Amino acid sequence: EDIATVDNHRIKVFDDISKTRQLYFRPVFAEYYSDAFKNINVQYSIGAGVGYQLIDKSQTEWAVTAGLAYQETRFDSVEAGENQTVSTPALVVSTSYETGLTKRIDFTGYYSFKLLNEASGQYTHHAVATFETKLTSWLDLDISLVWDHIQKPTANADGTLPKPDDYKLMFTLGVEY
Repeated sequence: EDIATVDNHRIKVFDDISKTRQLYFRPVFAEYYSDAFKNINVQYSIGAGVGYQLIDKSQTEWAVTAGLAYQETRFDSVEAGENQTVSTPALVVSTSYETGLTKRIDFTGYYSFKLLNEASGQYTHHAVATFETKLTSWLDLDISLVWDHIQKPTANADGTLPKPDDYKLMFTLGVEY
């Protein structure tokens, strides 16, 4: 019906260097994000941190990471007198969890929190819960629920304030070869 219901992109990259069996350094992490419905044309952050592996077993892994970052956001449109581009230092805390539920089904969870300045939204949450199902030896079906939250979204030029919460349900087919 020519009605857009979603228009966002997120790319995350990082590198971890183990110091001990549980402690690791994350000398660099970066994220690119855009979301037309949140009035975010381009947002990127880059930082560094440290992490700790809470559980590292054959079926279950759980880690937490914290670090400092720089974030810059360019909005699609802003009200008169407001800045089109804002930047902020950020405190970034995240956790990732993965466990095998059965021989064919795994659960992965990821959550991150960013503490920002008020112009950049004050704080954000990003969470993903995924059930990964092995349908055949080469075909996987993933079902993910995603939650994104911006505490103080920036209004568009017409004064419209984006909703702070966004939920997505995604179905993904993956091929392993």
